[in-house]
Amino acid sequence: MAFLGLFRKKARPVEVGAYLTDYVVRPFRHHRDHVEPWSGKGVPTERVLDELFFLEIFAVDYAVTMSLGPSPRRAVMEAFWKVLRRRVGEDEAPSFGEYRRRSSVYEERLALPSSDPASAVGAVFASFCADASGVVSEQAVTEFATAATAVVKFLRRFDVAEPG
Repeated sequence: MAFLGLFRKKARPVEVGAYLTDYVVRPFRHHRDHVEPWSGKGVPTERVLDELFFLEIFAVDYAVTMSLGPSPRRAVMEAFWKVLRRRVGEDEAPSFGEYRRRSSVYEERLALPSSDPASAVGAVFASFCADASGVVSEQAVTEFATAATAVVKFLRRFDVAEPG
């Protein structure tokens, strides 16, 4: 199926990284109303919103890694972070260090042999939100799976050039 690559748009990692911010910034704007049912289970809305932002960034990072491999991933994600900080604002954007701390916890959980990715991510998300009810975990599974699938489908449209 190598011929399918002929129909994909050639793109530089910087372009793809910039496009990917839409998968975090646009959906995040509607989340305040979306998470109200979660916070009704005793989890503060602000905490869920903060963690949801990190979860959506992790979904992009995960999908980029699974789709592109390690080489273009770094360049795509560097561009993603630059554009994200510009679009969201320096004060509102999460720190890269804080994201790395959270993503390492997600990655450790995903490395367990018995974990399916969505359930593992949902469990970690719920622990970050300090939720024991399971409601947040179920919602996070759906959010992660939806976001990661959308990003993978998006990336299939491009032939991402190796950084150079």
